[in-house]
Amino acid sequence: MSRLLTPSELYELRGGETELLRLAGDDPGRINRAIDSAEGEVISYLNDRYGSRVPSGPAGTPAVLKALVAIIAHRRLVTGAQVAPALVDEYLQATTFLSRVARGGASLDLPGAPAVDRSPGQMLSNSLPPAGLSREALEGM
Repeated sequence: MSRLLTPSELYELRGGETELLRLAGDDPGRINRAIDSAEGEVISYLNDRYGSRVPSGPAGTPAVLKALVAIIAHRRLVTGAQVAPALVDEYLQATTFLSRVARGGASLDLPGAPAVDRSPGQMLSNSLPPAGLSREALEGM
């Protein structure tokens, strides 16, 4: 059973039932497995930061999170040489955003979520590292 996205929401977000069933080889079970796999990937990014605040059902899932799951599920349905570069780019953008969310650099605006870290980075040292091997030192080796 889907935790964040229903099959009908996937159809609505990613091109319709006919197209996605075609990609799934007319196997609705494959659609459900793609959603489950995508949800697992998304939740793996969110668990450490959000824990129990990750929605437990599609009704409580924000639209941005549904869209991310839909992109990843769509990518799971497309196999082999038929993967369009645009879909690969969408997938990479989705996982990059999820990575930023996991590190606290972006937010999904979930209720009770930890604040986003907007502080500037810190310089831990102001000295240069010692010089390494020079070209001259390596010439005699």
